[in-house]
Amino acid sequence: MLGITCALYDEAYEIIRLLKRQKSGSTYHYTGKIQDVPVTLFLTKPALKKNKKNLIEWIKINKVSVLLQTGYCGALTNRYQPGDVCQISRVMRAHENEIAVTPGETHSLITVDFPVLTLEGKEDILRNHSAELVDMESWHICHLVLLNFPGIKMNVLKIVGDIPGEELLMNHEINMRSFFIEHCVKNKLKIILKTGWSFFSLYRRKRLLQKTLKNAVIQYIADQNQ
Repeated sequence: MLGITCALYDEAYEIIRLLKRQKSGSTYHYTGKIQDVPVTLFLTKPALKKNKKNLIEWIKINKVSVLLQTGYCGALTNRYQPGDVCQISRVMRAHENEIAVTPGETHSLITVDFPVLTLEGKEDILRNHSAELVDMESWHICHLVLLNFPGIKMNVLKIVGDIPGEELLMNHEINMRSFFIEHCVKNKLKIILKTGWSFFSLYRRKRLLQKTLKNAVIQYIADQNQ
């Protein structure tokens, strides 16, 4: 079965709408079919915090044979624009061995432990590493799969969510990450008020990124079936 991992409900929103939520063992996940292909999706949470055991259980229960790690990433250079689709060739982490994922691709990504919310922070990572993209999950997931399930095929497909110079906007974006999972109108209004006027431009941007991610996953599945 094709397994898809993504950090946040906010990112996977459009994909989740194609699937059904269920619980297997102690693990909640989403299952269904996309392009007639059986799919299961697991939300890892940022940096895979406290979720490694559940991720392993999810892979075993669903007999995942191909794993697609996806979601948003930050760009460290202006070579990229928000919404760019990047098939990652290698993932790295400071003081750890890098992991090759998709031969022939040119995009490299570094996984860090904390959100990079300043331009100085992005410049520091770029200065000290050879990656141009950054996230908080991909290396951890690839490393876990290699250690526990060496026979599983791994791919990393990321959507650029922000670029250098957008740090202030991204600080506002954190305030509204629960908007799409929240059902209470009163709580939704609280999120809008907390985010401020940035909410409306961020909402449009998020919807575009969510749809871009869904379309990229659908295209990935179509390419795998050729």
